[in-house]
Amino acid sequence: MKGKNNVPLQEFCGFSASQMGYLLYEPFTSDSTIVFNESISPPMNSPVMIALTELIEGIPTDGVKATTKGNLPMAICRPVAAKLLEQTPERGRYRYEKFRNEEDLMPLLLVRLLLGIGGYLKKTKGRFNWTKKGRDFIGHSAGHCYLELFKLAASRFNWGYFDGYPDVPIIQQGFAYTLFLVQSYGDYPKPESFYTQLFLEAFPMGLMEIDDSDHREANARFESCYTVRSFDRFMEYFGLIESQLIPAEMGKAVALRKTHDLDGLVRFCIT
Repeated sequence: MKGKNNVPLQEFCGFSASQMGYLLYEPFTSDSTIVFNESISPPMNSPVMIALTELIEGIPTDGVKATTKGNLPMAICRPVAAKLLEQTPERGRYRYEKFRNEEDLMPLLLVRLLLGIGGYLKKTKGRFNWTKKGRDFIGHSAGHCYLELFKLAASRFNWGYFDGYPDVPIIQQGFAYTLFLVQSYGDYPKPESFYTQLFLEAFPMGLMEIDDSDHREANARFESCYTVRSFDRFMEYFGLIESQLIPAEMGKAVALRKTHDLDGLVRFCIT
């Protein structure tokens, strides 16, 4: 049985069942299947790092007052929106041109929630304050902060928080395999559907998590959920992919290409 579990499998792009187990259940252990760069130089123009930088600058040691709705003040939101607008791909510009509060700036809200999950930032008595752990955290290098936020986003934050799709837990559970696919095939732009089909070859049970009896419709809904959660609101927010619109049979489609930061972040060892 041990020998069988170590056989490379075509549906896993050469990973064995044993190696895939590490990718799914223990991606941040010291196993050699996947290694994260602890000394990474992060993409400072990525949405996550833009938001983190403005939060560090905007929340002083004595904290900052929350709005009546409990959101971050506009004094922090405005510079984040302006910088996101400068750096965001054309297809995402509409997200930041007009906003009313923190909830309209999803990368900023994400980072604030991640800081809360990690115990770095808390809201008490109507004020946002850094905890002792948080003050230590922001004193570390940008690379350390980036990797810690990445780990929190990958393993502890619920990817379904921002959308109305079904749970489909395999999408988040398989985040490391998605990183591998984009790292392996992302030197040149490829449509999102290319990665969706490779992911489904490895995890066909994903379609079963979509509540739709029509296979074609279930496939389309899975692809939409997979691309929004894996690419739009995870890899793109961390600066690991670039996207562009390309001509397609039904108007336009999105093509993805990896950034050099993805290669700088993670390394995979199949054999």
